[in-house]
Amino acid sequence: MDQPPSPDVQAEVLQLRQQLELRDQLVEQLSGELFRMIRTQPLALPPGAPLSEMAALPPATPSKRHLDEVQELEQQISFYQAQIDRQDAEIRQLQISCQELRDRNQMLEQLIQDLPEVYRQQFSERLAQIRAQVQSLQQENRRLYAEIQTAHQALSGDKRSLIQRLSLPSFGANGSGKPTPDPSPD
Repeated sequence: MDQPPSPDVQAEVLQLRQQLELRDQLVEQLSGELFRMIRTQPLALPPGAPLSEMAALPPATPSKRHLDEVQELEQQISFYQAQIDRQDAEIRQLQISCQELRDRNQMLEQLIQDLPEVYRQQFSERLAQIRAQVQSLQQENRRLYAEIQTAHQALSGDKRSLIQRLSLPSFGANGSGKPTPDPSPD
C-alpha cells in the first residue's frame, strides 16, 4: 500500500529541503570567501612548488590586518560550522521522527486491517458462550418438564384412585335428578 505522504510529512520534507538549500548557500559563501582571500593574498610559493618547500620557508610576518581577517574568518567558519552541525542534528532528528511516524502509521494500518477479524473472533467466542448457556437452559427445561409430567401423571393416577375409592352416587339416564338406587340386592 503505497499511499501519498501525509501533509505533516510533506511539510517536514519541504522544511528539510529549505535547510539543505541554506546549508549549501552557506558552504558556497564560505568557499567563495576563502577563494577571495587566497586570491587577494597569494602564497609565497612559486606555482608548482611542492608543499614541503613551504615548510622550509621562513615564516612570513603577518600584518595586524591579516591576522584580524584570519581571526574573523575563523570565527565565521566556526559560526557557520556550528550552524551546519545544528542543522545536521535537526535533520537527523527529523528523519528519525519521520521514520517513527511511518512505523507507527504502518502499525495502525495493520491494526485497522485486523480489527474486523478480531471483532469477528470475539463475537464468535461470545456467541459460543451464549449458545452453550442456551443449550444448558434447554436441557434443564426438558428435565424440569419431564419431572412436571411425571408429577402430573402421578397426581392424575392418585385422583382416579381417590375417585374410585369414594363411592359417589351415579345419576341415571332418566333425567329426574334423583339418584338411582343401587342395583345390588340387600
